[in-house]
Amino acid sequence: MLLAFGGDLSEALSATGDAVECYQAHIAAVPSLLPQLHSVLDLQAELLDALGRPQDAAAVRRWVKENPLPSDCHN
Repeated sequence: MLLAFGGDLSEALSATGDAVECYQAHIAAVPSLLPQLHSVLDLQAELLDALGRPQDAAAVRRWVKENPLPSDCHN
């Protein structure tokens, strides 16, 4: 997610959206991807906050909270 560090927050947000779609498409078949999905969603929430979209960021964080990592999962 180097785009976020380069200052192009909108482009970085778009990239996180693409990544989330990809992870969600494969999570049922490869549950070990859940930690990566959580990481991308955390970044997405930060980007949404930075772009002045706190309600959207809160919705992303709510999903992460409602779908916690299993206790045996190492992130």
